[in-house]
Amino acid sequence: MPDISPTVTVLIDTYNYARFVGRAIDSALQQEYDGPPIQVLVVDDGSTDDTAAVVGRYGSAVDFISKTNGGQASALNLGVRESQGDIICLLDGDDYFYPGKVQRVADAFRHRPEVGLVYNEFDIVDSTGTSMHKVYPEPTWTGYRIPPARIPSQLRSLILLGHPWTCITSAMSVRRAVVADLRVPEGIFLHSPDLFLGLVLPFLAEVAIIESSQTAYVFHGRNVGLYRSSAVNRSMYQQQMECIRGFAEERFGVHFVRYGGRGLYRASARAQWAESIREFRQISAANVERRIKRRCHAQLVAVVLLPDVLYGALRDARAKHHRWRNRHLRRRIAEARQ
Repeated sequence: MPDISPTVTVLIDTYNYARFVGRAIDSALQQEYDGPPIQVLVVDDGSTDDTAAVVGRYGSAVDFISKTNGGQASALNLGVRESQGDIICLLDGDDYFYPGKVQRVADAFRHRPEVGLVYNEFDIVDSTGTSMHKVYPEPTWTGYRIPPARIPSQLRSLILLGHPWTCITSAMSVRRAVVADLRVPEGIFLHSPDLFLGLVLPFLAEVAIIESSQTAYVFHGRNVGLYRSSAVNRSMYQQQMECIRGFAEERFGVHFVRYGGRGLYRASARAQWAESIREFRQISAANVERRIKRRCHAQLVAVVLLPDVLYGALRDARAKHHRWRNRHLRRRIAEARQ
């Protein structure tokens, strides 16, 4: 085990978050770390509010880069190039770290040199920092709860089977050597570049998960645009996922199971069955739990056998059920807080 503590950069990307970014910077500057001094680097993506003035109050304690507005991916790409640390802890300008995060992240990297991405659980809080009684990641993207400690060993297979995990920028810390030559496509990821990083990095290096909340994700209504239900957001998400699939398949030679969108592609019956057999074999060989395989097999069979209209109706009904369940849970949480 190396005895030398890695150098660390906290990379804060921000855009028109003058009311939040000071709290993010404070949370980085107040980290206690037994290694070299932490570089705090703020990249402002062309803000039109008072962001520059807020950052300027910190003087030489913070490295500040202001650029023309080009989207979040462009800010992250620039920040990675300008970062000095061996480890880069990513932080959105409206979120903040809890005390001790940097030390825990650095220890995770130092103890396991093969790890290139360390992910930590996080709390969701409101703009005042009050907990909304939610902790993520909830390992339920497959429809089943998986202990976080067992996620890394299955993550690549789960991604290829079409189960993206809950990933946010502010809970990601990366080894700079892993991302130095990796650029998030800027034209497609004007928003949500964490989707690209979260689904691509597991194919570049091993992943470790810290099973305790180290980050506060601030929910304030303006930072969940991609996940609001709308035709524009669905289209953006589909384009981003196609970009990720193409990138991973070309660079890593992996094959994503595509059954979730086959109804849109209108493949011929012969081609559809050939592809289905290939995907059935891939699911069977995947390094995931049997119950997940059974669920994937059932969905694949439904896509192949059911008419598109019926399958689409079933998916819509299931989505409505999940929305009702989530509203019910939120109402119970609100009642418990009163």
